[in-house]
This record gives sequence, C-alpha cells and structure tokens, in this order.
Amino acid sequence: MINFLVNSPEETFFYRSIDASELIKTEAFLWEQLDNVVAETGGEHVIQVIIDNHASYVIINARLMDTRECPYWTSFIAHYINLMLEDRENLEMTKGIAQFIYNHC
Repeated sequence: MINFLVNSPEETFFYRSIDASELIKTEAFLWEQLDNVVAETGGEHVIQVIIDNHASYVIINARLMDTRECPYWTSFIAHYINLMLEDRENLEMTKGIAQFIYNHC
C-alpha cells in the first residue's frame, strides 16, 4: 500500500491510497504516482515531501525537487528506527534513547 497524506495549517488528511502489491514498483511507476499527487494538490503549495529512504525513492525525490522545485525532502524516520532495532547490541541503546525522549519535554 502506498498512502498519500496532505498536511496544511488547518489539518492533516488522508488523500489517497494505492494498492501496489500486484504492481512492479519501478522508479517510473513511483514517479508517476508522486508527481500526480503533487500536481493534483497544487505543486506550488508543496513545501515538503516525506518519503521512504529506499534508493529508488531517493532518485524519485531528487527528480521531484528538480521538476517541481519543492524546497524540502525528509526521509521517513521509521526505516531508521527499524534498522536500529535489527541490531541486538543497539537495542539497549535505543531503549535508553526512547526513555530519554519520553522523560524530557
């Protein structure tokens, strides 16, 4: 599933979802989907795109930045968290970081 959410000063809302499980997720396919959503929502209003940090998405984002002149791209932090949790040695350190974040405003 590929989910598109839109954020504005008033609200964040679900825009669209694509069931891409049966599709080959090529750069061309992913580019078309992202570019369509940006165009439909008004490309001049898009300030930031938050997207997975897989290599194909990084290429797509670079293309989006060049084509649509979006000023900011942010990688999806959940992937980094998953990578940290895969390594048992880092698990204890990760728990400590989480405790620190929850205990400090």
